[in-house]
Amino acid sequence: MNIIADELFQVNIIEVTVGIPQKLHTSMIGAKGHLIREISDDCGGVLIRFPSESTQSDKVYLKGPKDEVEKAKRRLLEVASDKVSDELCSFLILLNLLIFLSFCFLSRKNVLLHIGRSLKVVHILHCY
Repeated sequence: MNIIADELFQVNIIEVTVGIPQKLHTSMIGAKGHLIREISDDCGGVLIRFPSESTQSDKVYLKGPKDEVEKAKRRLLEVASDKVSDELCSFLILLNLLIFLSFCFLSRKNVLLHIGRSLKVVHILHCY
């Protein structure tokens, strides 16, 4: 009886690779592997293996029960998508700030910056 249960369990085990850009691997693993351990634990102990940095590979390996592997795959792709979105948002905020400051400098106007509850006037210095 135990052998049949083991065989059925083995049939349900799959291995999948997921393409996630290597530059995201370190941030996705998290401090001391916390994030990956959390995903693995939430997904029935699915084995999640990132390639070593020296391989320059984007392939992340998942192994476990089919349903749980699919769940872990979705979670990994969501985390990767969030990290890419965060990077893009940070870039766009910085770009907007640079454009705003350039405009203010070129137009030689005062810039109002809201700091805490008070409003202070910061004068953009003229270039000589």
